[in-house]
Amino acid sequence: MERRYEDPAFPALLPPDEEITLSVSPCRRALRRILWGYALQAITLQFLYLHYLLPLCGMMLQLLGLRTLRRENPAFRGGYVLALLRTVLTCSVLLWNTTIWCHLPDGSIRNLALSAVSLLLQVTQLILFAAGLRQVQRKAGTTPRMGGAVGMVLWLLVLSLLAVIGYRGAVLSILMILAYGLLLRALFRVARDLDEAGYAVTAAPVRISDGALLGVLAAVLLAGAAVGYGCFGRYPMAWQPVTMEDTAELSAIRENLLALGFPEDILSDLSAEELLTLRDARRVVVSRVEHPVNDGRWVSERDEEGIHQYVVYDDRELLITGVGVELSGEREAWRIIHHFRWIMEPARIGTESIQLWTTDRLDGWRVADAVTGELLCDRADGVYRADYAELGRETYGYQDVLFGEQEGDDVFAAFSLPREGENIRGYLAYTAEEMEDGWIIDSWINYTHQRSRWQYPVLTAKGMRMRNGWRDAGAFLTVQDALQFYPNAAEPAPFS
Repeated sequence: MERRYEDPAFPALLPPDEEITLSVSPCRRALRRILWGYALQAITLQFLYLHYLLPLCGMMLQLLGLRTLRRENPAFRGGYVLALLRTVLTCSVLLWNTTIWCHLPDGSIRNLALSAVSLLLQVTQLILFAAGLRQVQRKAGTTPRMGGAVGMVLWLLVLSLLAVIGYRGAVLSILMILAYGLLLRALFRVARDLDEAGYAVTAAPVRISDGALLGVLAAVLLAGAAVGYGCFGRYPMAWQPVTMEDTAELSAIRENLLALGFPEDILSDLSAEELLTLRDARRVVVSRVEHPVNDGRWVSERDEEGIHQYVVYDDRELLITGVGVELSGEREAWRIIHHFRWIMEPARIGTESIQLWTTDRLDGWRVADAVTGELLCDRADGVYRADYAELGRETYGYQDVLFGEQEGDDVFAAFSLPREGENIRGYLAYTAEEMEDGWIIDSWINYTHQRSRWQYPVLTAKGMRMRNGWRDAGAFLTVQDALQFYPNAAEPAPFS
């Protein structure tokens, strides 16, 4: 018969479970949270939004860790206050990114101020953490080892300097990553020494648990994001009823334009000011094309040569009309009008943009005046109009696949579609004056439409067009159309 001997003192000789140790050692758990927080804030993985989520998680770990230690000494208390401020600032930026106003020019005062404040808070919090850690080591009777903490402060300052000068080299970047890992390792060793020395703290009392605090933060972020996407994802547009003006001069201009072949539906959309620029018109050139604003569907066909695949567009939602009107005068001049009309119901979310490549890209022409235009829609009580939210020529930088950093200079019109109304349409117009004979008219319109609300950070259609010149770009799709003809022809006609 097998006899078993059980010593009641034996379980006490076994090392405690890691989870139990952390639960009864608030100092060890708090320090680990803080250090893992620093580790997560240094990770920037550019996929699945991890470059936003990981730093936020790291900041929350630091907040929870300093929340436990805030009664231990004044330095930890100050670090906790700064962690709160950084959390509020970070969450505010995350929510700001759900609005169309989040993308400011890179050199703007607001961006620089925000970066400076964020850096100041981060460095100060790190200095306070180092001071608090030094006080704890003294109380525990261990030799203060501050190399890791001081090194972290210097590392952060060097990283900020590299960001300011725009350093992109690989060698120094790898060295910075290795240095950060070694500094974190040194700090984890300090935390282990404190635990081995038997240093213990009494966790600061809290009114809500850590889990409840994280739940409140998540709820605030979700609610704020819903407000940002729902209420601040569009331009404020001032739609007003159209007052029809009809004078003898305007009637004569309309009759002349109709006789020359000007489209009647577009003529009725032109403002009185626009009509006056077309007085004594000589010739009219019209180009009309219906464009798809969808991905279409793939069709496969088999014949003797094999399988052929191509895209078929069953719907063509956007009608774009280009009109060239030759004006009277000593120097040859043409009024160029780009008109769009939604002939099928569009998605009325977010923002829209029109980019013009005016014909002065060719040396033979110059733009003689500012680009003008307006938006229109039909409602039950009549026709309504609105100005573009933004309209003008802008210089911007963009990244070209072949040639790297480039600079563009184009006319942009930004707007949002009306929440109510139908037959949504609009136009842009400018005057091109001849500088040298023999050049064609070559004027392009790039209409960028937002098809989806879900993007982060939020970009406007104009902002996306400045960054990405492809047809399909994220939540946006761009339609291109050109008015091209040879004005010296006896009867100018648009190129097919």
